[in-house]
Amino acid sequence: MDIANESIFENLFEQAKAAQSVRSLDPLADLLAKPLVRIGYKRKVKRNSTSAFMEFTKRDRNWLDLLLRELTTIHKVFQADASIMLSASTAKRGTGKTQTWEEFVVELYDDKVVGRFDFSEGQLKHLPNLIQALSVGRRLSGCGLVEFYDIDTGTTL
Repeated sequence: MDIANESIFENLFEQAKAAQSVRSLDPLADLLAKPLVRIGYKRKVKRNSTSAFMEFTKRDRNWLDLLLRELTTIHKVFQADASIMLSASTAKRGTGKTQTWEEFVVELYDDKVVGRFDFSEGQLKHLPNLIQALSVGRRLSGCGLVEFYDIDTGTTL
């Protein structure tokens, strides 16, 4: 193999390593260390539901639970993060009314983490938007992105 091909493969390998899925149970450290955190899920469709539910591996579910717990308090230390968390989110309440990112995270935490209910695609599709917004804040400044992908089809949420 020549040097040009080796560098191409090295670059591809480095990119693949950088976009690895969850490796530790420290979500903030993962987000700060990697340009992209990919989390795989399996779709689970329930009757009378407007959105499919998501099944995660135990490790990924624990990582998400810890991330949401961290996000419920992230704005209490830095003003830049408070400004983001108190701004209007892209997620709407079930009633169609707007909510802040803080309300979004607290509701997810209370219902899905404490209540141990399943996440829906409709709910988690907004989480990457919050992480991206927090990347210009203080605690997660310059952090990577979060991406959810369907394990069966490979499509991203």
